[in-house]
Amino acid sequence: MESKRKYFRYQLAFPVEYQQMSLLRYSHTVTKDLSLGGVKIISDGFVPKGSTLKLKLNLIKRVFNFKTRIAWCNRERFSDRYYLGCEFIELPYFYKNQYRDFLNAITDN
Repeated sequence: MESKRKYFRYQLAFPVEYQQMSLLRYSHTVTKDLSLGGVKIISDGFVPKGSTLKLKLNLIKRVFNFKTRIAWCNRERFSDRYYLGCEFIELPYFYKNQYRDFLNAITDN
């Protein structure tokens, strides 16, 4: 079976703060994986597909702020938590390059 993924996913866990644009409340969680196209995070509640989130991703010595769109939301088996597939939107080229450099540096070891 051929993969539909545009970017490779790195199974890395980093702290992340996120805010659903339609709500004032911030939540804290961790990533399940990272890619150049987006991140998968854990959520305590359902977030509808197409919703916009602001993410503050803490990657060791660098914090990245991303605007993302929910590509999918799936409930975790045997849990009340959800996995959110967050696709980067409005990502400046230089910012994407810095993020790519970070992923390359951390995964080359």
